[in-house]
Formats: sequence, structure tokens, C-alpha cells
Amino acid sequence: MADVNPNQDFRFKEIMKRIIPASYFMILLFTIKKIVNCEFYDFVPNFKIVIQALSSNILYGLLSLVIVYVIGFIINNLASKFERTLYKFCLISRSSRLALTKKKRLKVEDVHKIVNDSKIKVPTIEDICQKQAEQIFNYAKDHITRRDNIVEDYYYQSIIARNLLTAHSFSLLSSLLLNGFLNQIQSEWFFMIGLLLVGLILWKEWRRKSCLYAHNVFVEYLKENQ
Repeated sequence: MADVNPNQDFRFKEIMKRIIPASYFMILLFTIKKIVNCEFYDFVPNFKIVIQALSSNILYGLLSLVIVYVIGFIINNLASKFERTLYKFCLISRSSRLALTKKKRLKVEDVHKIVNDSKIKVPTIEDICQKQAEQIFNYAKDHITRRDNIVEDYYYQSIIARNLLTAHSFSLLSSLLLNGFLNQIQSEWFFMIGLLLVGLILWKEWRRKSCLYAHNVFVEYLKENQ
């Protein structure tokens, strides 16, 4: 079997981190429309007609891919800003901080080595703040010469999980704010609870993947700098 071109693999993952969340966003909007019947969705075209058009005209298919990619690009940027805002106002701990301060993730001596190598002065390991954790993580990431596939895979998995969470949240907010869905919550409360549970699952998955990514960056750094 021929080796996969790293550049092609990179481009494919870059595209997927936009297309997957955007596709999920559009499917969820359509599902909410079908189940709740909101007036806000009157502008949504008849999907049966769209599917027939896509099957008979490749131009529509290409145009749809472009539209999905653009929506995915917007979602990716919104998700990035959302993540930075959470960290800026300390609403959640950085995954790098969790990887450094949780003893079950890295050995204490390994954490001390990473911190000492980075030349970032911290009072104690447990007291590493958000900014220091970011600086230490960036140092470790910048000093990995051999990019392990697992590190890159976890990076894209965390990004896709984050973007899916953003797409899910944005579709719910759109439904609530743009007339219709709010009036139906009482009669469709079970559906709303289901959507909230899905959002919670996506949140936990994003946090888990982010922590795994940070952990593997540190592990890879230790492998190369023993």
C-alpha cells in the first residue's frame, strides 16, 4: 500500500473540520423543523426538491459543497472565538493546565522537567495559572521536531468536537431566538431535553479530546527530550 502524502492528509483534515460540523448544523436545523414545525423555517427550501436537483445536476452538488464549506468556515471561526473567550475570562481551565496539574495524567517529575525546560517560573505545580499553562504548552509544542500522527489526530479530533458543539449550540439558539421554537417548548419539552443532553455530551467530548491532545503533546515532548 502506498504511503499517504502528509500534505494531502493535512488538507483533508482541514476540510473535514469544517464540513462535518456544518453538515451537522444543517441536518439539525432540518430535524428541528420537521419535529417542531417552526414558522422561522418557512425560508428553508423543500429538501426533497433539493435532493432531486442534486441527483440530476452535478453543479448543484458542487454549489452545495461550497455552501457547506463556507458555513463550516464560519462555525470554525466562531468556535475559536468562543474557546478563547472561555479561557480569557477563566470560565473553564485550559486543557494544558489540567494535563500539568492532574497527577493522574503526567508524573510529577515529568511535569517538573517540562516546566523547568520552558523557563516559566511557577510557585508550585498546583498553582500554575491559565497564562503559564498556555506558555508551557506552546513551548512544548514548538519543541516537538517529529510530529507524531497521534498528536495531530487528537488535535483535529478536539477541533471537530469543539466545532460540533458550536454548531449544535448555534442551531439551538437560532431556533429559540428567530421566532417559533420558543412557543413550542412546552409541547415538545422531551425533544428539548434530548437536544440539551446531546449538547452536554458534545461538551464533555470536546473537553476530553482537548485534554488528550494537550497530554499527548507533553508526552511527545518528553520522548524527544529525555
